[in-house]
Amino acid sequence: MDDAALFEAWVGGDQAAGETLYRRHFDGLYRFFRPKAPDDYEDLIQNTLLECVRSRGRYRGEAPFRAYLYGVARHRLLHYLRAKGSNRLEFDGEHNSVADVDPRPSTVVARRAEHRLLLEAMRRIPVDLQVALELHYWEEFDPCDSNAATSPVFSNKALGSQGFSRGIRLGLTGPDWTPVGRAGGDELETVGGRSGA
Repeated sequence: MDDAALFEAWVGGDQAAGETLYRRHFDGLYRFFRPKAPDDYEDLIQNTLLECVRSRGRYRGEAPFRAYLYGVARHRLLHYLRAKGSNRLEFDGEHNSVADVDPRPSTVVARRAEHRLLLEAMRRIPVDLQVALELHYWEEFDPCDSNAATSPVFSNKALGSQGFSRGIRLGLTGPDWTPVGRAGGDELETVGGRSGA
């Protein structure tokens, strides 16, 4: 059964369909939320699925269910980051990053220094750009696909003229996170003494 049929069955009260949909999309939602909300990702996954059901009238089946699901996930993430930040009204996914709200180094364990560097860079780019990059490369969304492009997941501004390369440059050259050398082979040291672990 495809996602749209499972979703309709779940909305109609079929708990088994809801559990199947949950299992089918758990790994992707885990990858989506875990690096951005390491302490609250489980609640965000559940809240995303519940919000899908609550706002079921917004899903008309014109785009794949996954596009709707990740659009809801993005909105849940932005709501979470706004609530977590010290200046809730000014947080904007187009301009602010996860690191603006939670400046600690990523707690996600990466085996190699390059992975840690990428995870930290991703935390420092605007959230909308981070979401677009992750969904494109990790969940195989195509921002040029008209079905995916209609989803709020792919912000036109995130994919616009300044796009991906600007975001990666911002993430890799942040003023307080500049790689300064290697220690013990795979470990990176950073300005300010933060470990890449």
